[in-house]
Amino acid sequence: MINIMIQSYSMVALSCMINLRFLEWTAVNVVFMSLLTLITLIVLLAFPIGYWRFLNKRFDELETNEIKRRHSAFYKGLDLRNGRLVFLQPVWFMFRRLILAFIVVFLRGNVIWQIVLMTMTVIT
Repeated sequence: MINIMIQSYSMVALSCMINLRFLEWTAVNVVFMSLLTLITLIVLLAFPIGYWRFLNKRFDELETNEIKRRHSAFYKGLDLRNGRLVFLQPVWFMFRRLILAFIVVFLRGNVIWQIVLMTMTVIT
């Protein structure tokens, strides 16, 4: 489940940003779409932070079979000997995808801001 969430984060973020451009409150079906878009945006922002907090609380248990089997997709390839801060890397990975979706949808006509934001994410 976590693997699917991480791999589909970019697609969901892009879809959410596209729908954010068309928020309306006129008809029932459009209101439903707008509310679903806002809920999705909240989930996209809350998931990395919540999951980071979840794994930080269970940092000492990460080598147990149950935790490793269910959650290792989030921290696979990270050197856990460096401490709890290594979990910021996958969180930043997901936020970069959200920023990229924002750039593609909302800044499509402003190349300088696209370059500035992408450079900022790389430097950070």
